[in-house]
Amino acid sequence: MKKRTVSIILTGILAANLLTGCGGNRTAENPGQNPESGETNSGDASQISSSDKLSFQLGHINPASEYSQCQYLCTAFADKLLELSDGSIEVEVIADGQLGGERDMIEGMQMGTIDMMSIVGFSFDSFVPSMQLLDLPYLFGNPEEAFLILDNDELLKPVLDEIYEKCSTKVLGFGAGGFRDTSSNKNPITDVSSLSGQKLRLPETPIYVDTFKALGANPTTMAFSETFTAMEQGTVDGLELPIMSIYPSKYHEIVTIQNPLFEDKVRAS
Repeated sequence: MKKRTVSIILTGILAANLLTGCGGNRTAENPGQNPESGETNSGDASQISSSDKLSFQLGHINPASEYSQCQYLCTAFADKLLELSDGSIEVEVIADGQLGGERDMIEGMQMGTIDMMSIVGFSFDSFVPSMQLLDLPYLFGNPEEAFLILDNDELLKPVLDEIYEKCSTKVLGFGAGGFRDTSSNKNPITDVSSLSGQKLRLPETPIYVDTFKALGANPTTMAFSETFTAMEQGTVDGLELPIMSIYPSKYHEIVTIQNPLFEDKVRAS
């Protein structure tokens, strides 16, 4: 059964750190400019000294797998930024939650200890309640509808401004995480009635919990880093995640009962 909410991946940068030079190894006033003469170097990256470079870390909680959409997004961002800056801005991608969970990283952005992060949008819900609007079930019918909203800067400006004010985080953009699917080791999820009584791991956001309660499930919240073990040991019956997150995290290897749609999607991945 597909729960038609969109999994939103945000790439944020602590703008105050970037502007003040506190977030990276910045020693020159401007990248590519000689701090003594004020003369600008040519675009040749080989002429940029290490003292002129900006270095940042970009964290996310997903695996550093070539099949991970989050790793791909972060790597593509880092590569493009390096290209556009002629080698003067370097971004090191730190995967597997090495910089902490998503809530930890948001708090790190607030304190100035985290440079950049790629996280799921609902992780902001407890900091910025208006973000829960994007978690409403059945809000989008397809990816095209989702990006008509997510690419509308004017429409989202009040929410993004609140994220900046409360979390010291500038949202740079949204990436496709895919619609979220429910899988289980108890019985196949083929319709609403098959959710009845299933203990499902959910992220810590009220709209998700209330939705699955209304559908008859028995939801429990836990950190993503704890979910694989909980599924493997039978602490929970199932979980809901996009296929693009299930496959690189190898959840398909421990889900023993899968509905045909789920199996087809894993094979297609």
